[in-house]
Amino acid sequence: MSFYLYTPIVFLYIFSVEFIFTPFGLGSRALIGLIGLIYVAIDQLNKLSLHKIFYAQTFILIFMVFLIFISSLVNQVIDTSFLKYPASILLVVSGAYFIVKTSPNFRNFNKFESFHVYIIAIGALQATLSVAMFFNPVLSDLLNSLQKKSAFEENLVETFLSYRLLGFGANFFTLGIFYSICLLSLVFLLFERARKISSIIFLCILFVFFTSIGLSMSRSTFIGLIFSFIFMLLIKIKPNDIRHKWKLTKFLFSSLGVTALAASPLLLNEVFFSKIQPLLTFSFELLINFFEQGRLESASTSHLLSMYEIDIDWKTFFIGDGLFIDPINPLLYYRETDVGYIRIVLYFGVFGLFSYISFQAFPLWFIHSYSTIPTYKIYSLVLFLSFLALNLKGLTDIIAYSSMFAFAFNISRHKLIVPLKYGGEK
Repeated sequence: MSFYLYTPIVFLYIFSVEFIFTPFGLGSRALIGLIGLIYVAIDQLNKLSLHKIFYAQTFILIFMVFLIFISSLVNQVIDTSFLKYPASILLVVSGAYFIVKTSPNFRNFNKFESFHVYIIAIGALQATLSVAMFFNPVLSDLLNSLQKKSAFEENLVETFLSYRLLGFGANFFTLGIFYSICLLSLVFLLFERARKISSIIFLCILFVFFTSIGLSMSRSTFIGLIFSFIFMLLIKIKPNDIRHKWKLTKFLFSSLGVTALAASPLLLNEVFFSKIQPLLTFSFELLINFFEQGRLESASTSHLLSMYEIDIDWKTFFIGDGLFIDPINPLLYYRETDVGYIRIVLYFGVFGLFSYISFQAFPLWFIHSYSTIPTYKIYSLVLFLSFLALNLKGLTDIIAYSSMFAFAFNISRHKLIVPLKYGGEK
């Protein structure tokens, strides 16, 4: 199967689409995970020994379940909404392993580099579907009719339909996370693989395009934009490579001008502009308020800051309240806060928070520790820092992405999993 034909499969893994015809309410990622479990059993049973990092990760997952049990027992409550997360990890990781092992590489790229291309291809596919749905209500209704949505989700879609781009299989903050990772992958390829002028210009234009699309879906994409520039600054510039890096930087900023020139005829069209004006107002509300009122804030940032004004006693701080969803109104999070760190602490305490962060960090730590290529190391570090920053906004889960990149890195570097006949990991 070619790279381009396999891209929709990776799309269905990243965006867990719950189709109306899938059994037991399973999303596409869970179905791929089930196939992955079978694949692992057939292909790997009694042949390979997991790297010690995955034994540690398994221990942390068990510890998380233990903390959830303690919090629920002490508080005498049962909230299984987050308990499903540890239970689903097996499917997520198995699915990632299956996807990486069976996917074709992009041209002469290694597996790790190829998955950055997959992320970008999926970003382009999601952006195309999203823009088409925005301008074509018939297509939007058709694609939405293929998905199972709760009454709460349908209400949200109707509320934001006129001034936000909506995705297929994911919306809002989830897409902000995805396009933040997209931007990092673009920078990775820009500095690691791009050599031809045409490739550099193409990646730069995609960077501007994905930033615009991501902000129209979720303003959390700003975090990815910030860390993309941090990524650029952290990449080591060798003395004999300064000219090439300067060329990349020059084309990055010149692509802004190229994109603006290409978009200007559309923006000058009154009918088109009236359609996208609500999108532009939503996407750049922060900057609009800064230039008009001198305040770098938006309605959502003000609301977010208010969510930090929450009282947490010592019992809740250490073991949590055992609640993830509001027990009275199941359409709201517990204590009506979106902030990722606070939601986890409220659920199973500060030790639960540390275990959750550690669990997310392990695959990226592996890439950073075992890679000998500076760009790989910096990428894993910046992705982890982005994860920490995104949790300031909402609960962020990147284990599907980090697992794919870790398995892909293993195939490229042969260090994540070691055959038993060689004695396993020492």
